[in-house]
Amino acid sequence: MIYYTLWLASFVTAAFIPSRIVRVFLIISLALIYWALISFRSEGVDADYSQYLDYIRDVTQYNESSRGGYLFDVLAKFIYYSGFPVTLIFSIYALSVPIKIYLFSKFPSYGPAIFIGYVGFFIYLHDFTQIRAGLAIALGYWALYLRFVAINKFWVLLAGASVLVHPSLIFLFAFVLISSYIPVYVLFITMILSIIIALFDLLSPVIDKVIYIVSNEDLTLYYRLALSGQEMKPFGLFPLICLGLTMLICFILPKYHQVDKLTVLFIKMLLMSQISWYLFYIIPVFSGRISQLFLFSIIFLLPILSKVIFKVYVLIPAAFSLLGFAAFMYAGGLLKDYNF
Repeated sequence: MIYYTLWLASFVTAAFIPSRIVRVFLIISLALIYWALISFRSEGVDADYSQYLDYIRDVTQYNESSRGGYLFDVLAKFIYYSGFPVTLIFSIYALSVPIKIYLFSKFPSYGPAIFIGYVGFFIYLHDFTQIRAGLAIALGYWALYLRFVAINKFWVLLAGASVLVHPSLIFLFAFVLISSYIPVYVLFITMILSIIIALFDLLSPVIDKVIYIVSNEDLTLYYRLALSGQEMKPFGLFPLICLGLTMLICFILPKYHQVDKLTVLFIKMLLMSQISWYLFYIIPVFSGRISQLFLFSIIFLLPILSKVIFKVYVLIPAAFSLLGFAAFMYAGGLLKDYNF
């Protein structure tokens, strides 16, 4: 019940509160509530919680490196040996929420529309469950804002911090560095080819050889999980909605809206999210992990698309938020309600 109440409160705040001061106050209040819920969740709320507790136990009791990464291990040890409850680590990673809210405020014309697009799906996918990815993405996208809008050299430090929090962000920044040399139409064609590969299962005959040549420990683990029966539906309802929105954005935004460097980058990142989703579909964990890094860019583009089509910023983000919320709660079934 609490998730539905929060989504409704977020929607009303973003769409129907005319006063900017009141709206900002309510959004900050909601951000603090989300932060508190992430900080004080219990084992029954989501499946990842017990996994993180296992990571903490490996580090503090057995002095072994966990799959949580270097920073996670350092924080776990510091909290444990300082005498604080080990669950404090969730409060630290939950700072991703206020960081993202701060970033949204840098887009004053449609910040509330970005906010409602965020709280329907990504806040649960990242900040509630994949807490390391949530904080890394917050820092990473803040770095992109500093790089392309604020023109601040501090972006390099934030980019480095995001990679330290979650090494997968190296894929995002590697793409950012080469993106200026890749036209949008090339990425669009690559996306179409990736869809064809997924549709006709063209990668299966060569995937073994690719994994062997790459010889990466994590990638090998993900492939073994796929072989053990882990599957994904690349052409499920929500992925197809994301694909449709991607195509609309690519066709409409450059033609009917003046786009800046950051918006162009977000369009390219959105295309990259679809490419990685369909191209690597046969390894679900890898496909989902890489795709979601780039898919987060969609919440910055949907308000612009909505403004072009419907003359209001909030309509398409709200619809996307509601569909994403339903997909996560019902199809994903990853969260259980709090038992206060």
